[in-house]
Amino acid sequence: MENQIRVVEPGVGVDGVAFDDIKELERLRLNQNQLHMLPELLFQNNQALGRL
Repeated sequence: MENQIRVVEPGVGVDGVAFDDIKELERLRLNQNQLHMLPELLFQNNQALGRL
């Protein structure tokens, strides 16, 4: 089953950014979604993210 993400907004999440809580996020597949743009610096705190 694929995600159906349409919007990722800044200010969503415990620390204020959607993916900040997921420190060990290594890979994230965003294809098959209806995203048109992502907030600037969305993944700035995801140091383990190697593939997007």
